[in-house]
Amino acid sequence: MLSICLSMIDTEEDKITFEDLYHTYKGKMFSLANSILKNHHNAEEAVSNAFFTAAKNFSTISSLTAVQQGAYLKITVRNAAIDIYRKEKNQNASPIEEIENFGDVSDDVSDEVLSEMNYNSVVEAIRSLPENYAEPLYLYHVRDMSVKDIALSLCTSEETVKKRLQRARQKLRTILEEQGITL
Repeated sequence: MLSICLSMIDTEEDKITFEDLYHTYKGKMFSLANSILKNHHNAEEAVSNAFFTAAKNFSTISSLTAVQQGAYLKITVRNAAIDIYRKEKNQNASPIEEIENFGDVSDDVSDEVLSEMNYNSVVEAIRSLPENYAEPLYLYHVRDMSVKDIALSLCTSEETVKKRLQRARQKLRTILEEQGITL
C-alpha cells in the first residue's frame, strides 16, 4: 500500500516526508479506526483509505505543520472508518430480518415490533441531527466510546464533546416528542 501511495507523490522530498508520516501515524490511525469499527480487517481498510486520500492531497498536507498533519490524518482515518461502518450497517440492515430473528414467537410480538419501530425512529432522528451532534451521540451510545476517546477522535476538547452530547440529546428528545415517541 505504501508503494502505491508513494507513486502518487511527485518529488522525492515529498515521498520521504510521506513515508515518515506513514511510519509515525500508521499505528495510531489503526488504533483509532479499530476503536470505531471493532474489526481488524475493516480498521486496516480504513487506514489504507485514509493514506490514499492523504497521498492524493499531499500538496495541501505538505504545507501544514507537523501537528496539523497529524490532526489531518486522524480526522481522515476517523471519517474513513465511519464510512466503512455506515456501508456495512446499510448492507446488513434489514428491519424485516431483525423482526423475524427475534426468536420464538410469543404473546409479546406486537410489543417487540413496536420496540423495533421505535428503534428505527430513533436511528432516523439521530441521522437528521447535524453531524457535529450526531457523531458524538453515535460514538458515545452506540460505540460505547468514552468522552475522552471521542474528544481525541474528533480533535476537540472533552468539554466540547460533553456539551455536544447534551445538546444532541435535547434535540433528539424534541424530534422524538414531535413524532409521539417517548423513551
